[in-house]
Parts: sequence; C-alpha cells; structure tokens
Amino acid sequence: MAAEERSQHGVWGPHELGYAVHDLDVRATSSAGGTGLMVACSSFIPDAANFVEVMTFGFSAPQGIKNSVRLPHYFPCTRVRWLRSGSGKELLATSGDYLRVWSASGELCRLLRHEANPHGVCTPITSVDAAPGSSPSGQSLASCDIYGICALWDLETGAMTQALDLGQPLSDVAFGPDGVLAVVGERGDCFMMDPRQPQDVAVFAPRTRRVSGPARIAWGAHRPDLFAVSWQGDAGALVLYNGLLHQPKQTPIVIKSTSSATVSDLCWSHAHPELLACAREDGIVDVWQFSEAGLESASACSGPGFSWAPRGEQGANCTALAMSPEVRPGHHVLVMATMPPGQPGPEGQEASASGGALYLAGLPSPVAKQQQRRPQDHSAVPASAQPAGIVGVA
Repeated sequence: MAAEERSQHGVWGPHELGYAVHDLDVRATSSAGGTGLMVACSSFIPDAANFVEVMTFGFSAPQGIKNSVRLPHYFPCTRVRWLRSGSGKELLATSGDYLRVWSASGELCRLLRHEANPHGVCTPITSVDAAPGSSPSGQSLASCDIYGICALWDLETGAMTQALDLGQPLSDVAFGPDGVLAVVGERGDCFMMDPRQPQDVAVFAPRTRRVSGPARIAWGAHRPDLFAVSWQGDAGALVLYNGLLHQPKQTPIVIKSTSSATVSDLCWSHAHPELLACAREDGIVDVWQFSEAGLESASACSGPGFSWAPRGEQGANCTALAMSPEVRPGHHVLVMATMPPGQPGPEGQEASASGGALYLAGLPSPVAKQQQRRPQDHSAVPASAQPAGIVGVA
C-alpha cells in the first residue's frame, strides 16, 4: 500500500481508479495472508465499454491491494451485490441489460435474461438484490426495471418465478432481514411485499410533497423494523419507512438535512444496527444514529451523530457508498467512491470521465444518546467520532 494513500487519521485513500464508480458492494474475506475486504465497483464511462472491477484489500499496511480483476459489462452496471454464500465461494450478482452472476475470479457463471417486456428488447434493469439467509443453491434474487416490472428469480435454474407490474419506472429493490421486499419508483412511491405472497403488494401512504427521480434503498441486515430511502429530487431529505409488513402502516417520516445536496447512496452498519451512513453529492458522509425501538423513536433524531469528508476532496462528488461486515467484533469499515466535478456522471451527477477514487475509513462505535450532537460542519466532528482506523483490525 503506497504511503501517500494512507492518512494519519485511520483513513486509507485516495486509491485512484481512473473511472467514475456507479455502484459498489463490500464483503469480508480471509486467507493465509490475513483479513481483508473484497470491493466490487461498477464503472460509469460514457460512450465506451464498461466493467465491474473486483479488488481485494488487505488490512496489513505493506500489502494494500492484493489483486484485481475486471468483469466485462459493456453497458454501465446499475447494481453490484455479493451473494450470501455458505459454501465459501464468492459470487457476485450484477444488473444492467441482463442479470449476471460471476465468480470473484471473473468467470461468468450464469446469465439471467429478462425476455418479457413491453418493447421486446433487452430490458434496462435498474437494481438487483439477493434474499437473506440463503445459499447459492436455490437462492432467490429480485430485480426491478424501467418498465415497472419487479421480478423474482430462482438462481439455481435461472428462471423468473414472478413478474409484477407496479405501474411506474422502478429505481431500486432491497430485501429486508426477514425476506420482505421493498421497491421504490421514480414517481415517489414505495411498495412492500412478501415474496411468498407476491400478489399482496402494500403501497405506503403518499407523502405530502410528491418527489420524483431515481432513488436508493437501504435496509439493514439487523433492522427489520426500519428502512431508509433517498430520492434524487428530494433536496437532501432522508425518508424512513416502517419495515414490518403485518403491522398497521405508518406514515413515512421525512428527515430534512441542513444541506440541499442530494444523498447519492446510503447504507446501514452491519456492526451497529442503529447507524446509517448517507453519502451526499457534495462529498460529505452523514452518519445517523437511529434508535432500535422502531419508526416513531427514530423520528426523534434531530441530526447526524457526526459527519465526515476525506481531506483534500473539496468539491468532489460522492457517487457510491458501502459498509463492510464486521471485520472484528464491533468494528466496521466505510468504503466511499468519489469523483471530481466535470462531465455528467451517474444519476445525473457532474463528474470527470477520467477521475474517480476510493476511500476506506474505520468508523467509531455509536455514542450514548445523551452525547449525540449535531456538528456545525464536517470539520467540527467530536473527537470520539473520528474515523477509528482500519490498520490492524485482523
């Protein structure tokens, strides 16, 4: 790992990529060489062939990136998702013109074709997610597309088992920890269903102010009660939804930010279920701490527990964000992709076609409720909330 890529405050980066990142996902890995992370990044390169790059990062300072492989994906890949495998084999699902399943070494294992659509051509699939708690044998996937179709897939056979028309272009799909599925549309609607009873689709009460545009969902592996959504047209707002399908529906809670910068990506912590990281297009990451007592309790949160931005990245756009699984008990790593301002980038952002970098930062544990406060800006972070470092976590 190059010395210039490591700061003095537990942050590793920038690792220059040479391309803008549209989406990324992270999983922990271990080998004889120690513990590390596998990071999958989808490229956004206008008017050129794209790819998904899989990089293995070691936590030992001298090692850095152990290896890297690129998976060809001519059109920009809209989502990358590591599959929850009990076999020890790393598999990656990607969405775009088709659904693809890859090995971490770059072998294309399966191509899932979405044949049925209104136009009779390959369907632009906007997102994919894998059902929790399953192995690749018989694993279920869910996808959504711009024609409004939410589809369920059997990975073992490659067959589409259900196709539901939700009546509007769909932006994102996510499984909750109990296997319930959430889908968001570009007209501001949010849908929820149980794949075992896909004919019963719940539609959340519409918000008082209609929003539109691409959206992102975050549903934590340990938060069945709550999931979060951000819409590009929502001026930095964060929307919290009740994730309990069989309870009376609650009106979603809209949390306004002091910044109007769009939330480009968001992710719950695997180590601390109450923490939600939201990456904004202005390059700042807000980390919120929401009570585990449900939606109403979460609404009492007045602001992020702390905010963070990489030094020297003033004006950079944040394009993608992911949180690692626990690298050791109570410790997790935030992975963020940035790109400099310039040409149009993913989701309408302004970005340079030749730029793009990754940062890895160890995050602190949640603070006690009475200690939470809202920093005035991203440089005024409480000392207890500084990035905790990623060296020596093995």
